Amino acid sequence: MPNLLELLCETGGRRAVKIVHHIQGRIRLRATSELRPLLAGQNSKELLATLAAMSGIDNVNVNPLTASLVVQYDPKQIPFRAWEDLFQGNDEIAKNALLSIMQSRS
Repeated sequence: MPNLLELLCETGGRRAVKIVHHIQGRIRLRATSELRPLLAGQNSKELLATLAAMSGIDNVNVNPLTASLVVQYDPKQIPFRAWEDLFQGNDEIAKNALLSIMQSRS
């Protein structure tokens, strides 16, 4: 099974998560069935550690029961549009900046 960052980078995130709510500095994502196993048990701890170690990520909370995660991030390092561009498949500079941050941690 691929890890979260591989899944996001390979699919542009479209198969992995959907945006539930997004305000500058905080985004809530809901996992698709493909990502749900990554939100359980030891996988959840690894996911939290990986995301929390990323540049620009301030805090990450995973809720396996609702298959969601909340990411608090620094909008000075990760542009607001980067998340939406990534998960909607837009090929924009903001998305590429976020993917670059993710790939440097994988």
